[in-house]
Amino acid sequence: MATIKIDPIYITTVGGFHAMINGVDPTDGDFLIGTVETPDQLNIKVRWDSSGFCRDSDPKCNISPNNDEIKDVIETANILMGKVPSLTH
Repeated sequence: MATIKIDPIYITTVGGFHAMINGVDPTDGDFLIGTVETPDQLNIKVRWDSSGFCRDSDPKCNISPNNDEIKDVIETANILMGKVPSLTH
């Protein structure tokens, strides 16, 4: 399925790298789509799951799902995937 594009969300990974979430793929468990800027200034395409784990990448590319903006995009993605949103807000 095609990625649903969203307005970019600029974040910092747990390893201190600049990153951006700019899409959601509701058909994949690693549904957050974006890029991470590595220390050598390369932007790599990545995917994260709802726990913030970055698929097939250095653990420093993981993100914190406790960040408010990331929480919001995860909840929105869950709605797109037909999952019941949490009522924690």
